[in-house]
Amino acid sequence: MFSASSLSATQCPLDAQCGPLAPEFKVAMYASIVAFPMACAKLDPANAPRYEAALSAELGKLGADDQAAMDEASRDPALPAMLVAASKALEAEQSPARLLRKCSRALRRTEAAEPASLK
Repeated sequence: MFSASSLSATQCPLDAQCGPLAPEFKVAMYASIVAFPMACAKLDPANAPRYEAALSAELGKLGADDQAAMDEASRDPALPAMLVAASKALEAEQSPARLLRKCSRALRRTEAAEPASLK
């Protein structure tokens, strides 16, 4: 339900100082990941459980460090406001019809990639 590149950590360039992600960045990343299926469920309430299941399946594929970061972000008090802002940004970027088409494609791709035992 989201782009794998949105989660992958890039290798730190040799000439840069890299460290742990700032808490604000973790929350913003989590909000950007969760906002898409939330917007999809809002536009297509009949399939809301499928969007939620797809998001859970995708989050379940994360490595331990990323899972810990997302778990931490999900409990942050700033998250609800960031989710609202991210959802509004998605809705402002495209028409509901276009967003719904993207949602449907993402859902089909995610469900097609699931092992049969999860379907």
